[in-house]
Amino acid sequence: MEVKHRLVYMHCCEISVFNLNSVLQETLNPNEGLVKYGETIFKLKDKVMQIKNNYDKNVFNGDIERIISIETEDKTLILSCDGVEVEYAATELDEVILAYATKVYKSRGSEYKIMIEPYTKQYYIIHILYTYGMICAKKKLVMVESKKAIGIAVSNDKTQKKNTLLASRLRKVINII
Repeated sequence: MEVKHRLVYMHCCEISVFNLNSVLQETLNPNEGLVKYGETIFKLKDKVMQIKNNYDKNVFNGDIERIISIETEDKTLILSCDGVEVEYAATELDEVILAYATKVYKSRGSEYKIMIEPYTKQYYIIHILYTYGMICAKKKLVMVESKKAIGIAVSNDKTQKKNTLLASRLRKVINII
């Protein structure tokens, strides 16, 4: 039985999704047989995520898949998604990304044995504590953080005004003055 875990990230410095995926891939998947697409290197047995709906292949944004076969000559990948094999040509590799690390919102609706949430002070303006990460961690939540970043996130009580017409539209529908 595979251990489910998810590493979530913020977009900055060493803990960017690209950097984390590269380091984790190197550590967790020493396999050969690779295909390079842009800056991404795909290897046999990599965990990848579908990032676009593809109705022809019956795969959807957020689906987690494993690379089960690689044809290096024509850069074709065969992925297993819930036991179903799905082939990706070189021109379709923009539909998948490495999935060792991902954004917290991409994990919504899932549970993982271990969640790792990094926080850094470089992006203090947008700091919030992702309660979702805390909720979907079944056994363990690891917060890799600077004390300053967590302090900023905890003390952030600012709300931002949302510029929507929802309130006025609801008033019209239910005749509230």
